[in-house]
Amino acid sequence: MLIQDNGKIVVAGRTLVRYNTDGSHDSTFNGNGIVYPGNTISSIINQTDGKIIAAGDYFNIFRYNIDGSLDKTFSEDGHQSTTFGTSLNYCNSVAVQTDGKLIAFG
Repeated sequence: MLIQDNGKIVVAGRTLVRYNTDGSHDSTFNGNGIVYPGNTISSIINQTDGKIIAAGDYFNIFRYNIDGSLDKTFSEDGHQSTTFGTSLNYCNSVAVQTDGKLIAFG
């Protein structure tokens, strides 16, 4: 879970759900407040520009725009996957360095 600078709350799991400060779904986020990344998300963080980085199963990392759409400027389609030759590729946490580069841990 994360709280954005505007007070909105993003909860991650099999979906990303953004709530308004009153607890209602934020309909400005993907039209209904819910994004279905297709993977279980174990870590989410905000970038300084308000974009959301989500990471999870199979070392999939997604970057979402403020409106909940995939950021197509990230890895050409908004998504990056890394494999290490085993089926145990889980990203447990992600961080942004001061230079803007991402670090994924698993």
